[in-house]
Amino acid sequence: MGAKLTSNIDCIRVRVTHTAPSGASFVSIISMDLDPQDLKFPTANNSTDCTGLTNPSNAHTCNDSFAVAAGDIGAWNTMYKTFGFAIPAENTITNVELLASWKATNVGATLTLGIGKPGTPDTCGNFTNYPEGNASGSDTSDGTGQFQHPVFDVTNTGHSWVPSD
Repeated sequence: MGAKLTSNIDCIRVRVTHTAPSGASFVSIISMDLDPQDLKFPTANNSTDCTGLTNPSNAHTCNDSFAVAAGDIGAWNTMYKTFGFAIPAENTITNVELLASWKATNVGATLTLGIGKPGTPDTCGNFTNYPEGNASGSDTSDGTGQFQHPVFDVTNTGHSWVPSD
């Protein structure tokens, strides 16, 4: 009988900081967002051809309703997508961060987040990390069952971030 683990993911978010072109000011206009920082939750996920999390949609908001990885020690993968950024094309992206709120009951359980683009078809096997797997971060559980809130800065990974990403 192998070791068992339970990891609970409360939410996943992406935070993008950007600057307006020289001389422009940050304002909120209907259908145009020039705010210098956007923090977005996913609105969709996909676990096609992966060992996915149980209830993956629960990580779309921070509300103590969890996406769960439980059972024998292994890897669970879920692609979170459709974050809904509307960054003006003329803005410059200065920072990209992945944020999570999670907890685990096992010492050494690891949460790894990566950012990339879906392939065709949109499955785990066709997902491509930006760039060559360098745009990711890992957080290791202390096993106390207390929430951990890692922030992974994936800005300087060799990918040139543009508003259409």
